[in-house]
Amino acid sequence: MQYKTVLIHAYTQFDCNGEVPLRLLAGYGGYLQVDGYTGYNAVCKKNGIIQLGCWDHARRYFKEAHNAQPKPKKGKITNPQKQEKC
Repeated sequence: MQYKTVLIHAYTQFDCNGEVPLRLLAGYGGYLQVDGYTGYNAVCKKNGIIQLGCWDHARRYFKEAHNAQPKPKKGKITNPQKQEKC
């Protein structure tokens, strides 16, 4: 199966209800890679579009999770096998 790649950048005023994606993607079916904007949900559901996530946005959540981890403790690590015997 042959796939065609199309890149569209359409700047519009902020649209909370998803009217712009419904208009731009009318009749389209297939895959759509977008950010986390919920305005695409309606057109994806209506047209059976498979929504692919944005790797940059996914990476951000991993980075935030990594930064939220406690920092490692600093200090000398002792080897319990080298302790003096009584």
